Amino acid sequence: MTRGAPSPVATPPPCAPGGCAGVVSDRRGPLGQWQVHNSMAETHVDPFSIEAGESIDFVTDCLSNENADSFDWKVKIALVDSSNASDNGDRKRDSVAEFHGPVAADSFVDLPAQMHFAWRVIFCRPPTSDEFKLSVIHAANQLQAIKSDPRGIASGSNISKQVLVNYCHALLNSNEFVYVD
Repeated sequence: MTRGAPSPVATPPPCAPGGCAGVVSDRRGPLGQWQVHNSMAETHVDPFSIEAGESIDFVTDCLSNENADSFDWKVKIALVDSSNASDNGDRKRDSVAEFHGPVAADSFVDLPAQMHFAWRVIFCRPPTSDEFKLSVIHAANQLQAIKSDPRGIASGSNISKQVLVNYCHALLNSNEFVYVD
């Protein structure tokens, strides 16, 4: 069984044609629908049972066209185990706190080539074999440090990007770069 706290949906821009929001089950169809135009609407869905494999979608759409429309819909839901009504172990979900857009996968495949390119750009020459081995060791140490303390990752970045940024900072602070003949 699930129950939802009333959650407002809004279309803020005054020039927007408005929009609609809905909660839809792939097995039962619409469970709730609301329309808004430069306004806000409470979106409450009565409790309902969910079957294994069933999909519940939270959908927004524009009413007439997509010109200047935006939606603000903060959803809160609670999943309740109806077989154990005395169990207070409800599983609650909050779209603001827990859901996000796509997360870029952290890929280390291109990191060696990016490091090699950075070396060539900063020093105007390719690294020697020994220099590149030391660079890879440096990157591995950075990776280990960042994994043990993720606060070292800049906002909007990921581990592989942060390792490359730290590597470039090290190159830019090297004597070979600072003291060019």
